[in-house]
Amino acid sequence: MVDDEPSDQAEQFSNRAAPTELQTKQCNEKLNTLDLTDELHQIASRVLGLELAIIGASKECQMNSYGDALAQLAQDIALDLEALERKFRDQRRDEER
Repeated sequence: MVDDEPSDQAEQFSNRAAPTELQTKQCNEKLNTLDLTDELHQIASRVLGLELAIIGASKECQMNSYGDALAQLAQDIALDLEALERKFRDQRRDEER
């Protein structure tokens, strides 16, 4: 007999692995405060989506070194995005001179 409904275990995993509402809100706020072109805004949106996915995965794996590595990767992505924003602002400022 085949069970057509998702298993409770799968649902529990997706609930645990999902980023919190606060984490999602913070990423969206970060994205909305960036002064980027449309193309860079799309890239930043994808990067922040990846960051949220990594946060969720790291929560699921937090009892082992993979979780630590994923959490570090999420932090690195956030730092890279901030560096991209600074570089873009500096470039725009130089062009205005």
